[in-house]
Amino acid sequence: MKNNAPKSGFFSTRILLACTLCSLAALLGVVSLPAPGGQRGAALASSYAAPTQVGATSTSMPCPGPAICGQTCSLDPFGYKAFDLVPVHGIAPGGEAFMPVWGYQATQCGNHGRQVLACQGGNNNGATCSTAADCPGGTCNLIQTWNGCAPDPFPFCYGLQEADEGDFDFNNCDSSEGCGDNCGDVICVKSGVNGCEQFDLRCKHMKPPDSAPPGTTDACNYCNRCVSDFTDAWPYIDHTITCSIGSDLGIDANTSDPSRIDFPNNVIVYRAPTRFEEFSDFWDNPIDDDYTWDMESPGHELFDTDKEFDYHAGCSDETHGRIHVEFSSDQSIDHFTDDDWGAANAWWRGLRQAADSSDSPNPPRCYVKSSVNPGVPCPSGDPDADCSLHDPMAVVVGVPSLDCADDPYHGTDEIHPVLALAEVPEIRDRLR
Repeated sequence: MKNNAPKSGFFSTRILLACTLCSLAALLGVVSLPAPGGQRGAALASSYAAPTQVGATSTSMPCPGPAICGQTCSLDPFGYKAFDLVPVHGIAPGGEAFMPVWGYQATQCGNHGRQVLACQGGNNNGATCSTAADCPGGTCNLIQTWNGCAPDPFPFCYGLQEADEGDFDFNNCDSSEGCGDNCGDVICVKSGVNGCEQFDLRCKHMKPPDSAPPGTTDACNYCNRCVSDFTDAWPYIDHTITCSIGSDLGIDANTSDPSRIDFPNNVIVYRAPTRFEEFSDFWDNPIDDDYTWDMESPGHELFDTDKEFDYHAGCSDETHGRIHVEFSSDQSIDHFTDDDWGAANAWWRGLRQAADSSDSPNPPRCYVKSSVNPGVPCPSGDPDADCSLHDPMAVVVGVPSLDCADDPYHGTDEIHPVLALAEVPEIRDRLR
């Protein structure tokens, strides 16, 4: 193992630039976003930008990005599709959507979200409240939330299975190929000495989505869907041999063609307290080598499930959503931590050393938290179990995506690949 021990001193802002194999579409020249044209949706209070649809601009302009399949499109602001990206918090300086929500969230909870009273700071941070007395050590404030308005990713992930990604994606751009062809898929349900003795439709053996009507027993009503059923953007649908092998090995779900639905034309910016989740190396998962993180989402922005993956399980703010973030170590941190560049890479060398030191995620989790919790001994059990510890604030720029191969039912959305990540330890978690 290389000596990656950090040297003394480091920049107050730690920046990662990461390109991954999954970012191929983002490298095709379609990631720059011009300022969106026009305003859509109901007018917001003066402190908020009017929501605009990143997947589509006005009818007089092409969709954002240079020649995204020559697409022009328009959008009914009161009829967002489930996986349109709606920047309800406005636009970042570079033109990217800032902490957007899915179209389904904006439709169900409104562009403003729902106004609820919640504790900010103190012992009951994140819990609902009526008065300040419910929030010892904190305050009881109105917050915007899209909690309870999560879209169901399964119809999108499963409905596109067996689509012709090569003809749909840039630069062939055949919109008719962005449709699934899986209603007739069959699987062997009974094997014998001479091979398969009974075949049956695959969809009959897949559980239906959470959004299915009561009594639905299979997924047969959700096959052969098209991209245009779910978004007015032109995503990159990705079929990888790696994910197909993962499905065959039982590592991934059986939704690997496409395995991912990426929005490289709709790069976003997200800013929130952030915790380290884990480093999944070859021995943990032979098809993965990712550093994974979770960003806190009190408003449940860009969150596709309200049932799993709490940000702070067991703590008062576990009701908050999370944004899952990933980047490949092979294509990012491994390239700039072999050599000692002094303050320029000291923090990242320390993180890599912590991640490589053990199969447990606790050392790197503690390392990240120690930057805003001086004196915390590392490692010392799971630091996330201590609800009193702060998380460092981070800003992430990356591609919003659906990881269908990993889990098409829950926690499917993520920012992957990360194009840039900056951790600012001096900015403490404002919500604790």
